[in-house]
Amino acid sequence: QWINHIYILINPTTSPPYWLKDDKRITIINRCKLFDNKNNCPTYNSMAVHSACHKIEGLANHFIIFDDDIFLNDNVDISYFFNQSGLPIVRQPYKKMRIPLGLWKDALGSSGLKSNIKKFPEYKFASHSHRPKPMSLELIDMFDNEYPKVLEVIQSQVYRLHGLTFMTDMIYYEFFYNLGLVDYRQNDKTFIQFGVHKDFNENNFREHSKLINQSDIKCFNINDNWSLDSE
Repeated sequence: QWINHIYILINPTTSPPYWLKDDKRITIINRCKLFDNKNNCPTYNSMAVHSACHKIEGLANHFIIFDDDIFLNDNVDISYFFNQSGLPIVRQPYKKMRIPLGLWKDALGSSGLKSNIKKFPEYKFASHSHRPKPMSLELIDMFDNEYPKVLEVIQSQVYRLHGLTFMTDMIYYEFFYNLGLVDYRQNDKTFIQFGVHKDFNENNFREHSKLINQSDIKCFNINDNWSLDSE
């Protein structure tokens, strides 16, 4: 198996699931320990967590971010996420989008924006889908050196600031893409993202089952709005 270790990041107020058995390949991490500013945690913004997960001690240079509503539907090899040169394979539909400065203003305030405007990226991937995100510590370090305030601002959003924190990975990928440091794949048909279903019933389930049983579907996301647990 090519997976070295699995890290599960949780808020300190959350308990690991009762069914999770002890396994030396799995480590539960209090994600608040990854935040430099302890006032930013507990956090209910998954993208803030994405912006801090590279600080996990012992994390391999090549790692993959999964959220808790993403599922693998088939066996996958490392070559599905990284090419032979070790570059992340990006399967998001590509279109460049300018980041509205108002988003940074909302996050920083006008005085902070004026003093730090040159330290923020102008563009991001326009399209976002809730799928596994292959990442590289080396590439994130390059990003952080170029834009030293961005991750700090994202982590300060305990709740999502829509359009800014929700697109953390898309800001990363735009930066990598412009440096030629991603393997971009167009027209990917190996992933399905199911939208919000207010009435998730047997018919919905049967419909989903038919789709994910297609031979070329490697992973899928069920994005719901009926969960009561905000974490």
